[in-house]
Amino acid sequence: GLDDFIGPPNPNVREAMHHEHCTSQDSTLFFTAINYQTRTTPRCEWYFVVDPTPAGLKKSRITESGDGQHPLEWPKEGKPPLPDKVNGAMPPGSPTKQRRNGRTLADAVPGPRQPNEMIDFEVDLNIKNGLLRDIGEEPMTWDEFIGSRLYTGPMFQKYNWVLRCIGNLRVEQPSSIITESEIEKKLSEDKVAATKGNVYTTTLHVINSACIKLGKLTSAAKVYRGIY
Repeated sequence: GLDDFIGPPNPNVREAMHHEHCTSQDSTLFFTAINYQTRTTPRCEWYFVVDPTPAGLKKSRITESGDGQHPLEWPKEGKPPLPDKVNGAMPPGSPTKQRRNGRTLADAVPGPRQPNEMIDFEVDLNIKNGLLRDIGEEPMTWDEFIGSRLYTGPMFQKYNWVLRCIGNLRVEQPSSIITESEIEKKLSEDKVAATKGNVYTTTLHVINSACIKLGKLTSAAKVYRGIY
């Protein structure tokens, strides 16, 4: 299981996820996502999802010089999303546009991601949870929402890198115990997605849990994938 693969999650889930993104060795290291060329840091991505307010922007403290200042705006895509992609807002065909204070979320359209606050997604999360309860499944938690949304942004690159690296190590050393130093060395090989040994253990467990739950609401279908 996932516990054997990357270790067990921290029971203090939100605190552990915050540490993995905001106070770990790679938290303030800039990287550029390969899909939309967004230059950002794990700490910035955390606050973009959890607290996308002016106060959160200050807490993200992302500067090339590391002088503790904050940027005037959140990192944006270096190139526009593909026509069938939606970044940072609601999924296509969202069942509701209702928003707090009587406002509405715009229909999902291609364009730069927007810093929507977590409460903006409350109605849609409640709808999903209602569907899960109807089939006898546990509802999604806010921690799972955070992990899922982080994964749909630039952080996917680091999460995937961790899983690939540890998977490769286990293939190379199937009968031996993999040390932390070996994992740290492997995770530092990629200059773009290097995590300096940060495995994002609790975050990956949360994302896995969210995928299992949401998978109960989807239908099996044939998927076509292009080959370059």
